[in-house]
Amino acid sequence: MHEPFDPEEPRLAPAPATATALARRLAHQKQIAELGTYAFTEPDYQAVMDRAVELAAEIFDVPLTKILKFVDDADSLKLVAGRGWEEGLVGHGRVGIDRESQAGYTLLSEAPVVVTDLARETRFSGPPLLHEYGVVAGMSVIIAGAAGRPFGVFGIHDTRARRFDESDADMLVTLANIVASSARQREAAERRNLASREVAHRSGNLLQLVRSIASQTFTTDRVTREAERVFSGRLAALSRANQLLCEDGWSTTRLIALVKEVLTVFPGRVEIQGRDIVLPADFCFDLSLILHEVATNSAKYGALSREAGVRAGLSWQLEAGADGRSQLVLTWHDPVSASGPSATSAPRAAGETGFGKQLIVSLAEVKWGGRISESQSDGYRLVLQLPLPDGERDAAGAETGAEPGPRTGG
Repeated sequence: MHEPFDPEEPRLAPAPATATALARRLAHQKQIAELGTYAFTEPDYQAVMDRAVELAAEIFDVPLTKILKFVDDADSLKLVAGRGWEEGLVGHGRVGIDRESQAGYTLLSEAPVVVTDLARETRFSGPPLLHEYGVVAGMSVIIAGAAGRPFGVFGIHDTRARRFDESDADMLVTLANIVASSARQREAAERRNLASREVAHRSGNLLQLVRSIASQTFTTDRVTREAERVFSGRLAALSRANQLLCEDGWSTTRLIALVKEVLTVFPGRVEIQGRDIVLPADFCFDLSLILHEVATNSAKYGALSREAGVRAGLSWQLEAGADGRSQLVLTWHDPVSASGPSATSAPRAAGETGFGKQLIVSLAEVKWGGRISESQSDGYRLVLQLPLPDGERDAAGAETGAEPGPRTGG
């Protein structure tokens, strides 16, 4: 029987020190250690997650356990493993990451989040799914991910009022850490395999692109020193993007990390706003070249050519296109470029090849099937609508209260 408690005090109780309690904790720790050994040798991290939620249900004597994964779109958490949920929900169900949900609140918490009475909870409301299952009490912790981005949330739920103690929290954190280690191990293996397959192909493509840039840059009517400067800038942008993508094994990359890397030569000069989304490497590589050309234009004619207090802006979001496919909508706003030539207009000065224009159009419209639009009503504004490659976004599953999540500011 679980001990009743005051639902207004959702805090961890001291771990009981009776001989029975100590023996039970020792048995549970042995089970967790066995899971850790299994996870170390098991390449299928889905199998590790499935075993982890089963073990959590047994250890904590709860009817509902779950692992929620932070999806690439950064707008929800997907139920990827669990016990006690109706058939078909695991693998499809989603919950929001807003602060009003328990999962969203957990992502913003450093310590385990303990719920004693969901109906009387004031920190968050909890998604409709938990109320439908009659959840009363529970506990959730972050599953750490790579590079500061959480993998997700490990949660346990009970339909009875109960008290969780410090030992319970320690064991749930340990389970979450095992899942995190398994996920990182799988990602590392995938990146190694992908890198070995892709390195020759990528190197060839990169050399072709360098040759194209060189042939377009070094024309007979361009001043040699200026040509060298432009070429060096483009080559440096290629190098920075390639370095970042190689660190991720040319698989997927966080857009915020790519943007900051491309704009590192303009520290503090661009206000960045957008979700911490993850995109395929090829897509990000081409996007880095586009951003370099737009930022270079601003450094010549716009905000980045002015004093430090004047800033350009870059924002992005994911939307559904007219054909139903997900697309990245990226907006560059330069408040002082209204009188200057646009990034995709005719050559800006006599003798210029207009390669920046050609590069942006060939990548955004020709290669990725996107759309470019510009306006100069309030400064220069460039909007790119780029359809995401097929299969890069998780198929939409059963919605369980997804809401817009926090945005990344820079």
